[in-house]
Amino acid sequence: MFSLVITRRMIRRGGFIIGLILLWAVGPGLWQLGCRYVCGVRPGVTLEGRPIGGLLEDELYREVAMIAEEYVTLPQDAYYDEHTGELHDEVVGTWVDVGATVAKILSASPGERVQLVVQDILPTIRRSLFEPVYRGNPERPYASFAVNVDWGEEILPAMLDVLDKYQVVATFFLTGRWAQANPALARMIASRGHEIGNHGYWHAHPSRLSAKDLEKLIVDNEVLLDELTGQSNKLFAPPYGEFNERVLATAASLGYRTILWSLDTRDWQDPSPQEIIDRIVPKAENGSIILMHPKANTVKALPKLIEGLRAKSLRLVPVGELLWHD
Repeated sequence: MFSLVITRRMIRRGGFIIGLILLWAVGPGLWQLGCRYVCGVRPGVTLEGRPIGGLLEDELYREVAMIAEEYVTLPQDAYYDEHTGELHDEVVGTWVDVGATVAKILSASPGERVQLVVQDILPTIRRSLFEPVYRGNPERPYASFAVNVDWGEEILPAMLDVLDKYQVVATFFLTGRWAQANPALARMIASRGHEIGNHGYWHAHPSRLSAKDLEKLIVDNEVLLDELTGQSNKLFAPPYGEFNERVLATAASLGYRTILWSLDTRDWQDPSPQEIIDRIVPKAENGSIILMHPKANTVKALPKLIEGLRAKSLRLVPVGELLWHD
């Protein structure tokens, strides 16, 4: 023996079913009308001002897809016009999420005015790519070591050991000619968790190159570094830190940020370890990008450099992460 509890919801559903059966018995037209009332869009609902009440789900998908075509716009990349010297901003595109719009309509109350669910399509190349990066966000306590490598293979293992000891991840900008001559070291840098950046295939003066050679300087190195290290980060440190609008525009057209620095160890001048520390630690601040090279005195200075920066509550991260916090 069992007891049956009848709820109001069951009564309503039963009423709908009985009503549909009666409508079907009366005639197909009324049956279809009843289905639209029970299963379709509620009466009086509009989409972008167009009445859509009574549409069933499959009809609604077709209607929304047709209306959506009027609202789709393609994004446009930012670009530099060499003839006029003008930098044109990017344009954000839009697309309509048909599924989300349909779900929104089906849950709408009678008489509700529904708008399309519109999403942005971001362009690949933005205006910010055409501006050199000297530092990260001054409001966030992060700094980065940017190590430019076109020589110094005999120093690099010791530098990597110090970074490992202090659990610091740096960004190593490699030239292609160096990486090709030292493939095992290039792989070692990447395998120890460091970020690989593009320092050009050879150490040329970028502003003196033709448009074709400038693109080749970046692209050929990207292909090589990707093959050697498995990394293809869109970070370009121009040789000699040299750039002009054409260099920035070429790098940007390839999706690269042009990375410079806010603090320079000038270690290529062979200063003492203490001089390197004195050049960096007192001036270090949020967002600092610290330029260095694989030099013996830089390796000797690294422990106190790291300790000094951490004493200022700066967290050392690779350049890519530094920009992410921006």
